[in-house]
Amino acid sequence: MIKLLTQLILFLKEPKEFPPKELRLNTKIKWLFLALIFDFLLVSFLILIQSIPTRLGFIEMEDNHVIKLISEEENSFGIFFLIIILVPFLEELIFRLPLRIKPLNFLPFIIAIPFGGGIALTYNVNGTASWFTLIPLCFVGIILFFTFNKPYFNRLKVFLQAKYKFYFYFVAISFAFVHLTNFPFSLYLLLFAPLLVLPQFAVALIIGFLRNNCGFFFGFLFHGIHNAVFIFPLLYFYTLTLFTTPAVITKINANGYQIQVNEESFSERHEDLIITPNEIKIQGTMPEIISKLTRKNKRDILFRKNKFTYKKISLSVKNDTAYSAEKTDSIVNIALQKLMESYDLEMKVAYRPTMANVLFVSNKKLFKSRTSQTLDVHQVDNVRLFQNAKDTIRLDQIQSTDLIRLLKINYNLVIKDEMEISQPFSIEVPAKSLPDLKRFLKKNYGIKIKHKRTQKEVLIIK
Repeated sequence: MIKLLTQLILFLKEPKEFPPKELRLNTKIKWLFLALIFDFLLVSFLILIQSIPTRLGFIEMEDNHVIKLISEEENSFGIFFLIIILVPFLEELIFRLPLRIKPLNFLPFIIAIPFGGGIALTYNVNGTASWFTLIPLCFVGIILFFTFNKPYFNRLKVFLQAKYKFYFYFVAISFAFVHLTNFPFSLYLLLFAPLLVLPQFAVALIIGFLRNNCGFFFGFLFHGIHNAVFIFPLLYFYTLTLFTTPAVITKINANGYQIQVNEESFSERHEDLIITPNEIKIQGTMPEIISKLTRKNKRDILFRKNKFTYKKISLSVKNDTAYSAEKTDSIVNIALQKLMESYDLEMKVAYRPTMANVLFVSNKKLFKSRTSQTLDVHQVDNVRLFQNAKDTIRLDQIQSTDLIRLLKINYNLVIKDEMEISQPFSIEVPAKSLPDLKRFLKKNYGIKIKHKRTQKEVLIIK
C-alpha cells in the first residue's frame, strides 16, 4: 500500500502519459486491488464532507437523479447494468481514453459533445430525449472528427503533451463537475459545487493514474467496482423493501381518532388520496406525506436524518367519535403529531434566505389609474395559455393570485406575491418574451417582477 501511495503521489505531482516501464500483469492486478482499498477509505471520508450542504439543508439528496433512479426503478438487473457496467464504460471512453493522445482516442469525446447537447436540447423542449434527433448528431460528431483530424491533430498533440499536467487535471475536473448534473440546478448547487464533486474528483485522479500506468481496461474495472461498492448498498436496500411486508409502526386510538402508521414498499401503490375533516388515508415517502398534510412543497421540508427522506409509509387516521368535523385542521394536526411521535421526531418552522421572483406594485398611482376600469371580457378571456404571438389575455376584476397563476402557466415562473392589493383589479397581458413583459407591466401598470433575496419558510424535522 505504501509503495502504491508513493507512486500515486509522484504521478499526481507530474502526470505522465506513459509509465516509465511496462508493468507485469500481476503487478497491475495488485495495484488495482490496493487502489480499491485506498479509494474506499478516502471516498468514505470525502462523502462526509460532501454531505455538509445536505445536512445544512441547502441541497436535497432526494432530488439526486441517481438516488431517484435506484429508489423508483424495480428492475434491479437493469440498474446494476446501467450504473456498474454501461455508465462507467462510457465515462471511461469519454474522459480517460483520450489521456493517451491518439486520434481515435478522441472520437468518443467528439461524438459525446453533440450527443450530450442533443439530449439536453430535446429533453428541455419535448420533456424526453429523441433518438430520431440524437442518431444524426452522432454522425455529425464523426464527420467533424474526420474532417478536422488531419489538419489540426498534430498541433493539438504537441500542445497537450507540452502541457500534459494541466491537461490531466482539466480532464479530472471536467469529470467531477459533470456529476453536478445529478442534481437539479440552483444557486446553492453552484455555491457548494466543489464539495459536492470532491469524491468524484478524487476518483478521477486515481482512475487516471491506473489508466496511464495499467491501461484502459484496469481503469474501467476500477470504475465499475467503485460504483458497485458505493451504490450497491442503496440498490440492495431498495430491492429488499420491495419484498418486505408492511410493518406496523403505530396503531392507537387517541382523542377520538383511530391512527395507524405502516412502513411498506408500495410495489402495488394505490393512488387514492383522502384528506377530509373526518378521514385521512395517504401513502408515499415521508416528505410526500408531510407535504400533503401541510400543503408545502417537498423542497421546503428538510430532514436532519437522511434515512427518513426515503422512508415509505402509509398513514390512516379516522374520526371515531359520533360528531362529524367540518374542517380538516384538527385531523391534520393530530396526524402530524402522531406521525412525529411514531419516529421520535420534532418539527419546527425556520426561515432560510433564498432568491425568488417577487411581484409587487412599484407605482401605486399608475397601477390605480390603469387597473380600476372594468374590461369587456369574453368567456374565453381568462387565465390560460397564450394561443399565438399576437394574443392578449384580458383579466377583469381579479386578485393578484390570478395574475401569478397566469405567469406560472405561460412563463413557468414561481412568484412570491407582495402586491398587497385587497381590491379586485383589471389588466390586459399581451404575449411577449419575459423581459419584454416585465418592461410592459412596469411601464403600463406600475407592476414590477424582480428577482431578489427573500426569506423562505421551511420545515425542519429532526
